[in-house]
Amino acid sequence: MQGWGKIGILSPTRCLAMDQEQRIKAYVKLVEQLLASPREANRILDGHQEILDTGFLIFLKEKAKRMESWGEKRNADFLRNIARFLSENIIDSPYAVPPNADTMLQFLMQVLKTIDDSQGNYQQIYPLLKANQDKLTLSLAEVLRQWASRTLAVVDSILAYCIAVDIANFSNLMQQVKLGNRSSNVEIAIAGYQTILSVFTRRVYPKEWANTQLSLGTAYLYRIVGERAENLEQGISAIKSVLEVFSYEKFPQEWARTQTNLGTAYLFRIRGERSENLEQAINLYKAALKVRNREEFREQWAGIQMNLGTSYRHRILGKREDNLETAIQCYQAALQVRNREDFPFEWAEAKNNLATAYFDRILGEKADNLEKTIACYQAALQVYTRTDFPEDWARTHIGLGAAYQTRIRGDRAENIERAIACLQEALQVYTPNEFPEMWAMTQHNLGNAYLYRIRGSDRAENRKQAIRSYKAALLVYTPSSFPQDCLRTGHSLGDLGFAQQNWEIAIEGYHQAILAIEQSRYWATSEATKRELIANSLDIYQKMVQACINHQDYAQALLTVERSKSRTLLELLDSANLYPKNATDAQKQRISDLRRRIAIYQQQLAYTSRDTLTPTTEKYPNQPSPESIIRQQLQAANQQFQDLLAELDDPNFTLTQQVPAQLPDLRRLLPTQTALIEWYLPTEADSGFYAFLVTRQDEQIQITPHHFSAEDRQHLDQAILDYRSDYGKDTWNQQLPQRLETLSAALQLPRLLAELSEIQHLILIPHRELHLIPLHALPVPSSPLSRSGRGAGGEGKPLQDWFPVQYAPSCQILNNLQQRPPLEKPSASFFALQNPTEDLTYADFEVEVLRRLFDPQRVLSHNEATKTALEQPQNRAFLQQSRYIHFSCHGEFNEDEPLKAYLRLANREKLTFQDIFTSLDIPNCRLLILSACKTGLVETPPTDDYVGLASAFFFAGTRTVVGSLWEAEEFSAALLMIRLYHELPRHFSVVMALRAAQSWLRTISREGVLTWLRDELKLDEVEIEVCQEELLLFDPERPFAPARYWAAFSANGQ
Repeated sequence: MQGWGKIGILSPTRCLAMDQEQRIKAYVKLVEQLLASPREANRILDGHQEILDTGFLIFLKEKAKRMESWGEKRNADFLRNIARFLSENIIDSPYAVPPNADTMLQFLMQVLKTIDDSQGNYQQIYPLLKANQDKLTLSLAEVLRQWASRTLAVVDSILAYCIAVDIANFSNLMQQVKLGNRSSNVEIAIAGYQTILSVFTRRVYPKEWANTQLSLGTAYLYRIVGERAENLEQGISAIKSVLEVFSYEKFPQEWARTQTNLGTAYLFRIRGERSENLEQAINLYKAALKVRNREEFREQWAGIQMNLGTSYRHRILGKREDNLETAIQCYQAALQVRNREDFPFEWAEAKNNLATAYFDRILGEKADNLEKTIACYQAALQVYTRTDFPEDWARTHIGLGAAYQTRIRGDRAENIERAIACLQEALQVYTPNEFPEMWAMTQHNLGNAYLYRIRGSDRAENRKQAIRSYKAALLVYTPSSFPQDCLRTGHSLGDLGFAQQNWEIAIEGYHQAILAIEQSRYWATSEATKRELIANSLDIYQKMVQACINHQDYAQALLTVERSKSRTLLELLDSANLYPKNATDAQKQRISDLRRRIAIYQQQLAYTSRDTLTPTTEKYPNQPSPESIIRQQLQAANQQFQDLLAELDDPNFTLTQQVPAQLPDLRRLLPTQTALIEWYLPTEADSGFYAFLVTRQDEQIQITPHHFSAEDRQHLDQAILDYRSDYGKDTWNQQLPQRLETLSAALQLPRLLAELSEIQHLILIPHRELHLIPLHALPVPSSPLSRSGRGAGGEGKPLQDWFPVQYAPSCQILNNLQQRPPLEKPSASFFALQNPTEDLTYADFEVEVLRRLFDPQRVLSHNEATKTALEQPQNRAFLQQSRYIHFSCHGEFNEDEPLKAYLRLANREKLTFQDIFTSLDIPNCRLLILSACKTGLVETPPTDDYVGLASAFFFAGTRTVVGSLWEAEEFSAALLMIRLYHELPRHFSVVMALRAAQSWLRTISREGVLTWLRDELKLDEVEIEVCQEELLLFDPERPFAPARYWAAFSANGQ
């Protein structure tokens, strides 16, 4: 090429003057001239200065490549020489370095030019990167982002395409190269992919756009910077978008690759249902196998088998032992292709994964499985040397350390020493900066090894080292980044501290574990999973409570109790008025409706028995099960919600918000001279039970925990069992007084009440089965209170004679109810359902008397009380404004299926928990009374979820619910309800009014009732005669003194 003169440089903007199609034709014509007259190349080029640009260089290189494939090597070399000369002497390189550029930019330009010149040849680029590992940093990522953004915005489209290709090759290389810092390498790759998307748009370059999105999504899967969970969500979003272009029909290979990468994303995914994520991963991998079969794509097929093995190893659905056997089969299948001779690295990887499956294996002898585990790891280390594959070498040492730690054969002490040695070897590679997740895993495993170490001069020092290792792991395993690992490590740290009675360490570990549980609950989409997360970790809450009490951190102990109970209702209540800022009133209503529907579908799946959800039926074998129908409804509702978020352009909005881990302001919760007692019944009866007494002295809150022994717990459990055994039996009325005395003794109420000499009001927060007990009616002797002057003549009086008793599901729910907006202007609006089944004589009497007290009032009587009537706009509107709502009807509750609780309407219809939850809107209701049987009952699982009609009405909007704990006697219940409404104007709270009404009912004589009916209620003579005849069935002096007549009803809520 010597003798060629310097040709003028073409400005990038000049390319815009020529149509792209015309330019390609000009390129073709120029190349034809050069090949026809190679000796005239200088003159020919000099005459075509207007098309000597970067596009022409690309055209020359591609033309040379094709000609070489045709066997025309001489012509191909000729065109390459021309391209090289133009690149070096004539055409400006886009990677020319400005005179004052810093070293990082100079290095970036050098790398991109090398990639461009070598057409992405790894062998030519690697030495440059290896010699400059100190420059592979986050700074390079930022330099790349800034330079590419500026450059791509001003150059012509062809040059922009060329630069984008080079950046894509660089980013791909940074994802794969094992040089420098892994975290920085991924950031460099992400910066590159993000910037070239301005060139590779879906409209202009759909295939390049899809490839870039796929690479970007994959980079997010392995990103270290930022929250792990959020990175995975971004990765999933990017990879999913690729399927808009890479369809199975048009791009089967790319589609299969996308399915595989998306499967890996779901395999890693932290948010959402873990079980569903794993099923999604398995299905995606299986889909990819439709294209990547063993016959045509052996290597890719083997890779998918590896991924399937890992998915089955972690699978939650199905039998654990079967899943592990499937995982082993997948890994062994991969080894049929990945032999050591042809694929040494992949062979070692398969051996490594097979070792993990044998380690977890359930079938076979445990000792044999562990020996197979060790053998597989040792085989992998024949390839995975520290020099050639340091990361894989270190990862294998982690697994080998875990195997030695649990090994059965050989000397136990020696095995643990080997485990420690393996883990310490891994830490030589896995540093906290470069490999934080693997470093944390190693630290966790080291903690386990030191915990069980036999050798060593000082056992206490081993324990200290274990604590240091667990704490180190928790620096990375945060609740939001790695909740499952945080739960595991926090639990281990807490247990170690608890065993040593080092309460600070125990609290530190358990606190992190509980935060991880709560984070996982927030991300879970299934109510069943949310419930399981707490149910499976109740031992953590229990030990945390004990550790906090031993550490005299009573507020934290009480908060832990609160965090273990009634979470679903609290989350729903806290989120009930949560809306996007830009939502219109109509959109807010749609969100509210969807929130209710999604919540009830989730609760149906969580609280309904499996036999009901998946019944076996021979008559209709092809019909979908109730579970599948509910899941379809849930899926449809979730899709509607996503569509609504797209309409609002607010993708980050969620239907429920995470409940903050803090107690409410107890000074605001407890008025002056008010005390609160909250019980806690751990799942382990051997731990006894607790009662937290909370009192207020001016602005100071005092929390006093009372612990009751395992023997005390045994007495309490037996007392509850005996009480419940009488439900629905003829012995109920006869046995109730004795049962209440036994329960009072088992709860040792005098011990608690002895500290309440200055208290005038009592809030009770039961736990589990205590929700079913009429605590306000338990007899309390006078001696504990004699110091306050209350003891005279008070032997065996009901608790509510000493204090007005208010109930609440939890402190946090009570706080939520108290924080609801103030009720609108004073109102006496009254809505009632009256005897829909027309078989309750005194329900008619009750409502007819009550309706005279209110204006306005609306009553749906007898056959008018239907679902259709309740759904009519005028009745819905009246309910929304009603201050008092009264249901006088039949009710039913089944603890095994609490969502089937209902109130009986006309025509055999039911107003169910689901109907109330999804359709009823009563934001202005001060008091809702369920004058029906068993309407105050709730489910009593260890998680204390508080599921019953009361929780549904709280969600619907009422502040206070009065319901019954057993089948109330009809006439006495009617009298009590009427008296309650008469007492309301005289008292500042529902609790005081109910207490006064119950006291009146207990003490009034038969004649006193008639006088009251005649003089105060102004009943006519016919009504008086009916009541008088009914009263003849009762004792004349105190007809309703027994607890069965008055104690069933209690006030729950504000």
